[in-house]
Amino acid sequence: MDGSDIPPLVSSWVGRERELQAIQRQYYKVIFITGFGGEGKSALASQAFSMLQTSGDYSIYDWRDFKEEEHNFHYKILSMIRLVSSDFNLNSLSGLDDEALIQIFFNNLSNKKGLFILDNVDRYIDMETLEPINEIGKFFKAAMKFDHRSIFIFTCRPFIQYATVDFIQLSLKGLTEANTIELFNKPEIPLSKEKRLHYAKVAHNLTKGHALWLNLIMAQALRGEGSLQQFLSNIGSSISSDSTDSALLAETILNKVWSILNERDQKLLKTLAEAVRSETAEDYAEILRDE
Repeated sequence: MDGSDIPPLVSSWVGRERELQAIQRQYYKVIFITGFGGEGKSALASQAFSMLQTSGDYSIYDWRDFKEEEHNFHYKILSMIRLVSSDFNLNSLSGLDDEALIQIFFNNLSNKKGLFILDNVDRYIDMETLEPINEIGKFFKAAMKFDHRSIFIFTCRPFIQYATVDFIQLSLKGLTEANTIELFNKPEIPLSKEKRLHYAKVAHNLTKGHALWLNLIMAQALRGEGSLQQFLSNIGSSISSDSTDSALLAETILNKVWSILNERDQKLLKTLAEAVRSETAEDYAEILRDE
């Protein structure tokens, strides 16, 4: 009801110790998490969000997802003002532009200690200057300018050209081979320790440690060695040994995942992908009932 969003659920977590430590030190006003799609930017933000919630260091915890076009900044900043000042009359803000609303937000934030995640702000990044622009750009500059005790974490794919004492950028790369071995070393995977080690090294070599692709491979490992072996073989036969193109890898792996889904699973995923807005499980069940 307050317009906030829900952080992604992180079911398997390995690595990123340095990045988590940088966030937990709480030295910075603004943190940007950047990197290729699927490297775990939102997952890292979610993990940090959860850990800091457990610590109880903050009085406000807020997650905002800017991925979808309809996620209008104007309405988000209005609800964020209500979050930091619950007795604020929103009618009094009618007609104010976003710059004025940002000023009001930080004035009301004052000494309150909050953790704010602004996820997937890619469309607010100028691809030539590599700087935040428009509403997010104004919000970012205000977060750097105002005195406050809060942390603002932004996630996006492009690297940000910015440097100052109160700012840090965590640019994510692939997971290490050791991280991948740790990921595969789960008791629910029906493989011996030796085979887990072998397949972890094969998977890391194929994906260069890309977090999302490793998790898709892990899903096959949970189905048994036969499924895992076939999946890795199919991927390996479609990618040249020196390929480092993330887009090629994405297309190859997703095509292989799609090909092993049954018709019912494919229909469900198509419906989810084509839906204009989020629906409840019951609504989706009704939409797909005849199929």
